[in-house]
Amino acid sequence: DNIPVAGLPCRWGSRLYQDHVPERDETPVARLRAAGAVILGKTAVPEFTLQGYTHSPVTGTTGNPWDPALTPGGSSGGAVASLAAGVGALAI
Repeated sequence: DNIPVAGLPCRWGSRLYQDHVPERDETPVARLRAAGAVILGKTAVPEFTLQGYTHSPVTGTTGNPWDPALTPGGSSGGAVASLAAGVGALAI
């Protein structure tokens, strides 16, 4: 939720940006699209990606899909959880 993707919310885990929808893709997203990748969606991040665990006022706490009592980690916790759950094959 901290990398701009055209047409998808980019909230940085913060209510301050809860309505922000970029018009352009960030460079890594644009390059992936140009290579034929399909963007499945966005994943949770801690507010402004600053905490060591993934919790934000927008999405709450992200659980570890293998043990919901745990968190998958910090700034990329949502991406880690989605890969561990088999939602996709790649996350940035």
